[in-house]
Amino acid sequence: MIKALRQLALGLTLLLIFQPVLAERPVTVKRFADIAQSRTLQFPATVINLQLANVAAEISGRIISFPPEVGDEITTGQRILEIECKSARINQNRVKAGLKRLQANRQLTRQQLERAKRLNKSSSISREELDQRQTQLDADNASIEEQQALLESASQAVDNCVLKAPFSGIVIEKMSSVGSYAQPGSPVVKLLKQDAIEVELEIPPQQVPHLKRASQLSFEINQQRYPLKLRKILPAVNTSNFQQRCRLAFIGPQQPVGGSLGLVRFETRRNYLPPQYVQKRQGKFGVFIVQNNVAAFHTLPNAEEGQSVAVQLADDALVISSHLQLLSDRESVSIQPDS
Repeated sequence: MIKALRQLALGLTLLLIFQPVLAERPVTVKRFADIAQSRTLQFPATVINLQLANVAAEISGRIISFPPEVGDEITTGQRILEIECKSARINQNRVKAGLKRLQANRQLTRQQLERAKRLNKSSSISREELDQRQTQLDADNASIEEQQALLESASQAVDNCVLKAPFSGIVIEKMSSVGSYAQPGSPVVKLLKQDAIEVELEIPPQQVPHLKRASQLSFEINQQRYPLKLRKILPAVNTSNFQQRCRLAFIGPQQPVGGSLGLVRFETRRNYLPPQYVQKRQGKFGVFIVQNNVAAFHTLPNAEEGQSVAVQLADDALVISSHLQLLSDRESVSIQPDS
């Protein structure tokens, strides 16, 4: 009996020893936050002039003075040119004289109304005649208001004989000269506000989120870098090139020349997975992550061979860094120390 029990125990021991055991593959892992990378993106861009104006005359007449030359800097309100103003002054004086005449007539009408009111109290004048005097005074007041408006217009015409700079800037071009005849609305000078510029950028719509989150933006030209900040993303896609337009403003004292062509560079957020962790299984790219001691294959639809790829992973996600060629989805693994 004892011998039989010993044989049974020995048999059970041998069975346990030689029973096949499902092995777990030892792997090393890295936190996603420790391996995530940013990516530098760059796109061609143009510096746009925001204030490049064709300044025009507002009245017609012969130009008698035009002192600024091309390249001169002028300030707001500075005289650009002067137009012969004789006819405008004559008209202004004529309107002034008409206003004085109407004011004199109103004074007489007012006196007649006061006299009519006194006579009406003693019944020496009819109510109808009193109303006529009041109506005449109202008409005189209306005529004076109309004449005052004409005087303002005539005075404005005299003021317009001198064309002044609407803003401080540089004279880029003169379209007329002394002796020429100016016409209302015809440009006579092109004026540029040198520091009124910003950058216009066109990028694919899928890159817009990266631009919004970028912490460092710059415009680069001729090995010079100018810091930028995002001002506006236009909510429309250009149907001709399927790009989305953005406007960026300069934030430093140094600025490039308007019309310059360069590159806008910016760093993306640190959410790019390095290419050495990207694997391909059944025709799809992905990354292996340890979840509950299992190697889970997380597919990456936007991944490309040999390129880092933007992923949405938690900072503490455990990315498998060893035996990647041998791994299969849902395979049991054991985490080993990273040597």
